[in-house]
Parts: sequence; structure tokens; C-alpha cells
Amino acid sequence: MAAWSSALPQEFASSETDAFAWVQSERLETTLTVTVTAYCPCPICCGKSDGITSSGTLAKKQQTIAVDPDVIPIGSEVYLEGLGTFIAEDTGGAIKGNRIDIFMEDHNQALLFGIQEIKAYLSKGRV
Repeated sequence: MAAWSSALPQEFASSETDAFAWVQSERLETTLTVTVTAYCPCPICCGKSDGITSSGTLAKKQQTIAVDPDVIPIGSEVYLEGLGTFIAEDTGGAIKGNRIDIFMEDHNQALLFGIQEIKAYLSKGRV
């Protein structure tokens, strides 16, 4: 089971104490540390090159992330600390558990991103 925390970063502080939460097993959670990598729409990363996600959308830079839908529901808005807000629109064979893959337009960019451990905050919006 993941180690959770209830502290929100300052940019999410508001009068609504439950504005951002992670919902899993009927528990209201707030943050999760995830391993983040990057991918692009090339055959090396995806096995195809059409840029269509598993949810049927066209993958977009600074928007699309691939997630494990058992951890983060498809359609969820996810804030990745230091990187911004993304939408869970895709899945991937290697994306299991607390892993997230960020879509990038260029293969070299995706490689240079590397592997990062980042705090993720899930918005209740689409859950």
C-alpha cells in the first residue's frame, strides 16, 4: 500500500479543505509519491505513431499522462509537483502502480527527462 500524506502544497491551499484528494478504497487521500518517466508518439515508445491514447484522445504536450487506471482513474486531473497539471488520458504496458508517464512530442526530450520521483496530487474533479 502506498505511503500517503495529507499536506497540500501552497499553490493548492484554499478555503475548501477537500479541494484535492486521492480516492482509493473509500479513503480520502491527498498525495502520493510517484515515479515519473516520459514517452512520445513514436513506435519505440508506443509501438505505433498515431498519438491516439487508450482513452481515444489525441495525446498533447503539457496535458497527457499515462497512468495505471487501478491507481489513478482515466480522466483524472493530476498535479505533479514542479511540472504542472495533467490529465490521465493514457495507459501503458509498463505503467503499473505508482508510475506515471508524461507525453512529450519528441523522443530525445522523453529520454532526457529520465526517471524522477515526484509528489502527485489528484483532483476530485472526475473521480
